[in-house]
Amino acid sequence: MSGEGAGFGGEPKGNKEIVNFPLQGSEPFRIALYR
Repeated sequence: MSGEGAGFGGEPKGNKEIVNFPLQGSEPFRIALYR
């Protein structure tokens, strides 16, 4: 699973949790999690 720099700002913190969700069409979702 290479979710590094997939639009998360390149921060490994919290990346695992976000990568768990479907990256396709989860822009608003990953943003809400990242905030």
